[in-house]
Amino acid sequence: MIPNLLKKFLFPLHLAFIVLFSMAVMDKATPAGAGLANDSVAYIAGARSILQGTGYSDIWLDSTLEPITHYPPLLSIVLSAIGLAGIDPLRSVRVLNILLFGSNTLLIALVGYQLSRSKWISLWLAALFLLNSSLLRVSLYAMSEPLFLTLCLLAFLAFFLALEQNYKPSWLLLTGVFTGLSVLARYSGLALVPAFGLLLLLAPLDLKQKGKNLLYFLSPIALAVGAWFLRNKLVASSFTNRTLEIHPITLDNVLPGIYNLSRIFLPLDQIREPIFNSGVWNLILLGVLLCMVVGTIVLLLRIMTGKEASTAANAVTTLLVFFFSYLGSIFFSISFFDNSTKFQDRILAPAVIVFFILAGLVFQKTAALFEKTKLVKLSRGVVAASMIGSILFSFAGEAEAMKIFSTEGQGYASWKYHDSAILAAIRDLPQDVSIYTNSPPAVYLVTERSSRVIPTKVDPVSNTNRPDYEQDIEKMVAQINNGEAVLALLNTNVIENSSDAGSIESIITRLNSLKKTGDAELFGVSLP
Repeated sequence: MIPNLLKKFLFPLHLAFIVLFSMAVMDKATPAGAGLANDSVAYIAGARSILQGTGYSDIWLDSTLEPITHYPPLLSIVLSAIGLAGIDPLRSVRVLNILLFGSNTLLIALVGYQLSRSKWISLWLAALFLLNSSLLRVSLYAMSEPLFLTLCLLAFLAFFLALEQNYKPSWLLLTGVFTGLSVLARYSGLALVPAFGLLLLLAPLDLKQKGKNLLYFLSPIALAVGAWFLRNKLVASSFTNRTLEIHPITLDNVLPGIYNLSRIFLPLDQIREPIFNSGVWNLILLGVLLCMVVGTIVLLLRIMTGKEASTAANAVTTLLVFFFSYLGSIFFSISFFDNSTKFQDRILAPAVIVFFILAGLVFQKTAALFEKTKLVKLSRGVVAASMIGSILFSFAGEAEAMKIFSTEGQGYASWKYHDSAILAAIRDLPQDVSIYTNSPPAVYLVTERSSRVIPTKVDPVSNTNRPDYEQDIEKMVAQINNGEAVLALLNTNVIENSSDAGSIESIITRLNSLKKTGDAELFGVSLP
């Protein structure tokens, strides 16, 4: 009896171990707190602003306090809710990310099990998520991606349960709630709407029932997103602080994504670099994308003609449609709203997770295809070797990454910034001295001082020239030379290789250097 009882609980015990281990890994990977990047300042400062009673506002900028509309509010709302217990958002985001990483490890396993009914596929997905160094890197930063991934996986799980239970209204309503919340975490959560909506439209039901199902699903989304957009319009006269302009995608937008995908799937440099440099990687990506396009079209046609109505087929189609609608939403955003977006790990993460789930199903179907043939043992061996190999490969990549993650903070949480003499000098400046810098996020996150961004010729979002550039430069230089402000340049080695190098050089030749350490320099009249 005891062995049977152990066997019954073996799967949940294994899954619980992986989840707890994932949380321990995240704890180990954030010794200096959550990683901090440029966007982190909006979420941290936004949460602090809510707690201070000034609303969701850009308190990290030394200007007229303006409501934040560019960044959806959910992460800041969650951090401010935790802050009611007296925990500063900069500290609480680390604990939140640990919990979210464990939750996402569990959720990808549950989604995999819901689709495959295979404990091995479920455990493989959990281990693969835990051991992927790129997904770990995405999850350790104070950004909206960990929360966004949680909500996406919850939405998938709720929708698949709705499919299984004949479009049960409560599950459709819950799918809408998670989808609406995902949009409030990242605007690209809107990509879930066509993925779920299309399957609801193609369901083998009468028109009235389809309408009801769509209403259950879309109502929470309309309520959440509508409330957020209405708030933005009322307080800032803009829905999202984005202007519709055409700026076609360039290689500068796409090439980083191709390389980052190679880092995700080939985490070891000694293996990745030869494959990537040979051009074979590009062919592999193209082949995989073509297979996924063909698979999506075939499944949609079969569903539309009524030849494929199984829950599994509908679920796989949902994943495939989301994969392309998500990537499509990113391409659309770059082309018409934000030209500065690059296909970084965090942008690619949702599509990668969907690919992992689909890969698990492919492994299962491959083994089942030869189940009643003489090749059954060979097929099982190949699938088992592939799954074990991918885990070992990922483990090796994460072990290398953890040597870095476990010893220092990431981004602005690193010793480079916290031990910076330039930032220490800024912290001691009188409050009436303004700070101009090329990195307001670094200044605020390290010193908690608000600052002003150096005027630039080109708006990186719209990729258009700024009409008042020359006047803004003259105003900044005058304030610095009058002792009313200072200029802090961080990462000067990056500036030297950028398109702004010439204009920055022409500015600093007119200023007095107060302090220089490493790749940072402070300009002004005097220090206290």
